[in-house]
Amino acid sequence: MTKDSERLLPEQRLQAPEERYKAFAELTSDFCHVCCRTHDGPYKVQWVGGQFERITGYSEQELYAIGCWLPLVHPEDRERVAAGLLKLSAGDDLCSEFRLVRKDNQVRWVREHSRCVQEPGDPDHLRLYGSARDITTAHEDALALQAAESAYRTIFNATNDVIFIMDAQQGMIIDCNKKAWHLFDRPRVELIGSNLVQLAPPQHPDFDTERANRYIQAANKGEPQLFEWLCARTNGTAFWVEVSLRATKINGRQRLLAVARDISERKQSMQELQKARDAALQATVAKNEFLANMSHEVRTPLNGIMGLSQLLRTTPLSDEQLGYMDMLDSSARNLLVLINDILDISKIEAGSLTISRTPFSPAKLLREIQTIYKEQAAEKGIDLDLELSGQLPAALVGDPLRLKQVLINLVGNAIKFTSHGGVTIHVSHRHDAPQGGRLCFEVRDSGIGMSPETLQKIFNPFTQADASTARVHGGSGLGLAICRRLTELMGGSIHAESSPGQGSSFVVELPFLDYTNQKLVDTEEGIPAFEALEPLQILLVEDQEINRTFVQRLLERQGHRVAPAADGLMALDLLERGQFDVMLLDIQMPGMGGEEVIGRVRQQEQLTGAHLPTIALTAHALAGDREKLLAAGFDGYVAKPVEMHRLLREIGTVLDLKGNWEQ
Repeated sequence: MTKDSERLLPEQRLQAPEERYKAFAELTSDFCHVCCRTHDGPYKVQWVGGQFERITGYSEQELYAIGCWLPLVHPEDRERVAAGLLKLSAGDDLCSEFRLVRKDNQVRWVREHSRCVQEPGDPDHLRLYGSARDITTAHEDALALQAAESAYRTIFNATNDVIFIMDAQQGMIIDCNKKAWHLFDRPRVELIGSNLVQLAPPQHPDFDTERANRYIQAANKGEPQLFEWLCARTNGTAFWVEVSLRATKINGRQRLLAVARDISERKQSMQELQKARDAALQATVAKNEFLANMSHEVRTPLNGIMGLSQLLRTTPLSDEQLGYMDMLDSSARNLLVLINDILDISKIEAGSLTISRTPFSPAKLLREIQTIYKEQAAEKGIDLDLELSGQLPAALVGDPLRLKQVLINLVGNAIKFTSHGGVTIHVSHRHDAPQGGRLCFEVRDSGIGMSPETLQKIFNPFTQADASTARVHGGSGLGLAICRRLTELMGGSIHAESSPGQGSSFVVELPFLDYTNQKLVDTEEGIPAFEALEPLQILLVEDQEINRTFVQRLLERQGHRVAPAADGLMALDLLERGQFDVMLLDIQMPGMGGEEVIGRVRQQEQLTGAHLPTIALTAHALAGDREKLLAAGFDGYVAKPVEMHRLLREIGTVLDLKGNWEQ
């Protein structure tokens, strides 16, 4: 064997495994290398294979020419990588991540794993076997994930609401944000692992495991839950939170997301609002009771005054005395109007005044108003004219009582403030509302007029043009305020136009429904003159002697026989000893009141099958009083002060109802 053959033999032996290394390395996505160094010298590349050129852009020959791949490492990472290599001893492993600069200057991240091996027989000769993988995409994904996680954590901790991530089965908290630490005054480690029940005050019966599990189970079924939960801090202070609980998936796992908001201030505000509402309700009740009592206390003596006036008119009187009686009646009526105005404004403000829907004849209603004020206008020497549109419907559906109240107020004011010329009531029909139209009522006068400043406030309660108006013309300043409220309740509007010394014009527009399906029945036509009723046996129950006396005398002068009773017990005694056609029963009496009396009477009638028509004579005239008394068993209702023609008409009505009931 020649020397050349001896030299080539080891090289051939090395070449065979190198080819095998190369074939194996090319099947991987990494590049592999073998480096060696002696003593403290640098590592030199002995062999490289696999995906080196694809990853770095350099060929194997170019790397061999450089001698070491360390110069390919990014300058910012090179010192760290080189230091790590120099520390390697035989048997050590090294795993590191760093950047390589490709031949085209692109930067790629690689993860390199190397093992240092000592050359057999030569302790100073170290060989480094390694592989490197391009992890640029994974590294960028990790950075993106890290950025997203950082953003998530920033938002998670910056929100003003508490956020709990909870186990879906047990509702155990597995993560929470910083707001939770501050609100519950507990560190994160104490909150992790707790649940809703442990956040509530200890042993609180309303916030137990059963209730918490209901919310958790419903949320797991896909039903988002919104509920309030009482919580407690470590110092024992309690506070309310509103919890929004829903199921979600986080990293592929079923979780519960709970967002809790501190509603302690809202709860406190609601409690204060409830207290204020209760106080306002109590004040309203107290006001209504006061008005009811005042109505009763004022109407009772007023009933005596007006009743005795009616009684006096049945006696012979001189012209002078008749004049005095007229003034007395006028003063009493003015006082009654004032009382009714106060009650009306109170009912409107309380929302207890209702608007009815009744068929009526607008022309007839307007003529009635003209008749009411015709004599008063004539006494002042002024005209009162009524102008009706030719297109005015014969019948409409609305609230004739409230309409009449508004127009009476406006016409009364117009006459009051007019000393020359006259007052005109003009009515026109506008076809601009569905299923009917709008009536436009205008009340014009040639009176003293008003300034622009006065026009801005005349519809406010207790407001008049000035103090002299009340002194000269009287009035409480409630009339126009009531007109405005009633008009609005009926779905209409009211406005005024005026100039000082040029008179005033008030315009009311109201919607009405046409009443054309059937003939309008005039509720006052066909009603008999009950003043001419056949003599009746009447039981009069009234504790006030004056009121009892004048009602008894007036009824007796109509030919009726009246048995008076001063209280409820006396009335029941008279009922046991005699027969009566009708009973007039006061409500508020000492001892046994009218409602208790009628209750006993109706209870006894259930056994006998009889029925005694009974009319409530009462100073209770607030909203709902009539309905309440009729529901209690009364057949009729007359509010004090009692006017005899109204009382006689109500008697006739209840007797007519009795006849229908018996049939």
